[in-house]
Amino acid sequence: MVKNLHKNKVKKLVNKAKEKNLIKTYDDFLETDEAKKTAVAEDEIKYYTSLEGKVKKKKKFNIRDIVFVTNYKYKNGKTGTSHIFVIIDDGQAVNIDYFGFLLSSQVHKINYPYNEELKKDSINNLNKDSIVKCDDLIKIEEVSIQFKIGEVTQEDLERFIKTFEKYLSSIN
Repeated sequence: MVKNLHKNKVKKLVNKAKEKNLIKTYDDFLETDEAKKTAVAEDEIKYYTSLEGKVKKKKKFNIRDIVFVTNYKYKNGKTGTSHIFVIIDDGQAVNIDYFGFLLSSQVHKINYPYNEELKKDSINNLNKDSIVKCDDLIKIEEVSIQFKIGEVTQEDLERFIKTFEKYLSSIN
């Protein structure tokens, strides 16, 4: 029941973000300065890719999963870079798309109004304490996700969603 309430709430938020033209595709996001600034550092890439063989590889991901999106070629020939995301919603289409918030180990940006702290632990398997950018909803194609790193708690997810709601309310 709680899961269905969450899905309905997030669906409404995603639709509101769509109406306000606030959703970026990962391709579009990679064209921004923010993508370069938040890319996973070399030491983090080594850590996360070392997890690949230790975590169960699957192609259907769930809400609350933290996933690794790594270098790969797009249809247009451009190369993507390494980022991690927390999935807040999964689209139900032929090509499954996910909606997620970017995670970054740049904790000095915690003071930004829509960033939320996420401490590393054995559930999320983060390499470092991180922030979740709750003002940038990114659409990620399933084919771009390499593997699951860990997951966030239901309480953390709710905190991220509330921050995103605040962000959406601040946009006219």
